Amino acid sequence: MAYQMIHMEVAYRLLKIWNQVRDPAEFILGSVAPDSVHMAKDYAVERKIRSHLFEGCGEWSNTQDYERWNSNILNFWGKFGKEAETSKEQAFIMGVCVHCFTDYYNDLNIWRKLQGRYVPPMTLEQFREAYYPEARGIDRWLYQHSSHTEEIRNLLEAGQPYCLCGILQTEQIERQKYHLLYEQYEGEKEDISGYRFLSAEKIEEFVETTVSKIHGKGMTDGIR
Repeated sequence: MAYQMIHMEVAYRLLKIWNQVRDPAEFILGSVAPDSVHMAKDYAVERKIRSHLFEGCGEWSNTQDYERWNSNILNFWGKFGKEAETSKEQAFIMGVCVHCFTDYYNDLNIWRKLQGRYVPPMTLEQFREAYYPEARGIDRWLYQHSSHTEEIRNLLEAGQPYCLCGILQTEQIERQKYHLLYEQYEGEKEDISGYRFLSAEKIEEFVETTVSKIHGKGMTDGIR
C-alpha cells in the first residue's frame, strides 16, 4: 500500500478542491491515522485489516473483492462520518476514508498492475523484496521534493486525534504523528534514478488520478 507522504499529498490536494472541509489539520491527520496501528505493542495484521476497512475483502495485500472494499469505506463514511458530533471529528473521519481509498487505488493501479507485468518471470516473493524498498524510497523522495511539504507538516502537527470505533487509538496516533514529523523522513536525499518499478512521473500520475477518483465518490455531500 502507499506510504504516508503519498497519503498526505493526496489529502492535501483534495483540500484544495473540498473547500467545505473546515478543519484541514484533522483531515490531514486522519489521512495517515489508519497506519497508526503499527504503533501498537501487540500489532497484528488483523488490526490493519480493521483500520483500513478491509474486512471481507481477502488476505491483506491479496485483495479478492474490490467492490466490497469500496462499499466498506463508503458505508463507514455514511455511518460515522456524516453523523460525527463535531466538524473536527468529521474531518478526521473523512481523512481516514481518504486514506483507505488511496490504498484501494494503490492496490488496484500500482501493486496489481506491476504484479501483472513482472510476476512471472519474478516470483511474488522476489517482487515484494524488490518493490517495497522503492515504495518507501519514492515516498521519501516526494516528501523531499513536494512544494506542499511544509504546509502538510504544519497541518499534521496541529491535528487533533480521535479514538475511533475501537479501531484507532489516540495514543498510537500521537506516536505515529511524532514519528512522521521527526523521525521517518530524516536522513539523506533519496536517489530514485535507478528505480525499476516507480518513478516521479508515475507517482505524480497516481496522485492526480487518485484525487480525481476520490473526488468523484461524492463524500462532500455529507459535510455539514
